[in-house]
Amino acid sequence: MWLANPYFTDICHWRSALPAETSDAEQLNAIAIPLGLAFCGDAFVGGRVHLALEHGVAVARQLT
Repeated sequence: MWLANPYFTDICHWRSALPAETSDAEQLNAIAIPLGLAFCGDAFVGGRVHLALEHGVAVARQLT
């Protein structure tokens, strides 16, 4: 499948990678999981890799 060149691109460097606020994953996943979707990652736990991994495992457990 051929994709056209994007009209816009953006680069966010590491200093921009830490979220000032986190999102509510429980509220989002309460809606999303019954639809076959799940959300996890550092946006929900404050920008730390080990916490994002733990969050991913916790959300994955909700899918089974």
